[in-house]
Amino acid sequence: MRSGSVLNAAFPILLALLVASPALAAERVVDGKAKACSDKGTGTEKRPWCRLAAAGTRARPGDRVLIRGVYRERLVIRVSGTKAAPIVYEGTPDGKTALDGTGLKLDEEGMIDIEKRDHITLRRLTIKHSPWYAMNVSGCRGVVIEKCGVLRSLHGGIVVDEGSSDIQLTGNDVRGVNAKGPDTAIHEAITISNVRRFVVAGNHVHHAPKEGIDAKDGSSDGEIRDNVVEHLGKVGIYLNHATRVKVFGNKIHGNGYSGIQLAVGDYAMGPRVTAQNDIYRNLIWSNGYNGVQFWQEKAGELRDNRLYNNVLYGNKHWGVLLEGTSGNTIKNNIIAKNGHAGIGGDAAARSTITHNLFFANRGDETRGKNAVTRDPQLANPARADFSLKPTSPAIDAGARVGLPFKGKAPDIGAFERR
Repeated sequence: MRSGSVLNAAFPILLALLVASPALAAERVVDGKAKACSDKGTGTEKRPWCRLAAAGTRARPGDRVLIRGVYRERLVIRVSGTKAAPIVYEGTPDGKTALDGTGLKLDEEGMIDIEKRDHITLRRLTIKHSPWYAMNVSGCRGVVIEKCGVLRSLHGGIVVDEGSSDIQLTGNDVRGVNAKGPDTAIHEAITISNVRRFVVAGNHVHHAPKEGIDAKDGSSDGEIRDNVVEHLGKVGIYLNHATRVKVFGNKIHGNGYSGIQLAVGDYAMGPRVTAQNDIYRNLIWSNGYNGVQFWQEKAGELRDNRLYNNVLYGNKHWGVLLEGTSGNTIKNNIIAKNGHAGIGGDAAARSTITHNLFFANRGDETRGKNAVTRDPQLANPARADFSLKPTSPAIDAGARVGLPFKGKAPDIGAFERR
């Protein structure tokens, strides 16, 4: 048979496949002010969609949806992307794309709401004045939220829950949320609830009356890193019923309660275990209660967590307070000028405490083994520079904990000098 005959024979099959297949991934546009906009259109530059509702329903895997302008409506995403071809919803580079919830009524919903949909990316979107949550991600996989702004939602800011997995929240600014009040608002500024495999990194969480970043209700196998968490009414970073979470590289200061709290509380859901978490290389200073607090309410297991190579400076009460816990390891921390003792609490004797530096704390403290009790010679604490001067006694005075080091032994504190 000649090649032309083969092509002729195959043409009907190819045509049928093309007709049956969805539209190819494309650049889509939402622009409610465009004269030619239509929610029945294809979302092209020449004929964009008018409303977010069309984008949430009609976008397809691999589409990049550019949203222009300010919208007094929710974005409810009803279509999944794929791992190879996520759906991206993106604001304009000038940062002026926003969803404004003023005057809307919600009930445990988000201005952006994703439920049981996978592989969605949200980028450069601002959500303000939500009457409930700003963003709600429930039962989803592969959701990325990056470089978004959240301003003054009545309840939580970004809430991820209900068995979601493989979540990334990076570079977001979350402020003024939980405006309903510290004892009334539901969830926290950033909530990770019953989530497996997550990264919360490089966010600025600030000026709100409740907790900042909370991994809870059975969340596991995640990272909370390189965030700035400041000027909150309660705890900066909270692990409550969470396991195998790494908390590192964060700057946590000026919060009303403890900088970091590891807890097993009676009102959290999921397995009552907070264990095998690593807290390291954080700067935790000038918080209204403790630097780090271990706290167990009643039933449950709070155990086998590691706290190492942090700086806990100038917090109003304890540097580290241990209550209702056991089997923890506390090494290589600089604990200085806290309003009460450096390390203490009824469970201090049930933890391994070694190679920490204590200086100018007030009150009796548990120093453990190999303690250094001299001025750490920090570069400029008044300007939040907690690096070590060349003559610091913390240099080469630490124990090996698995972090890279440059001298004869690891330095104590969050920075390697040499």
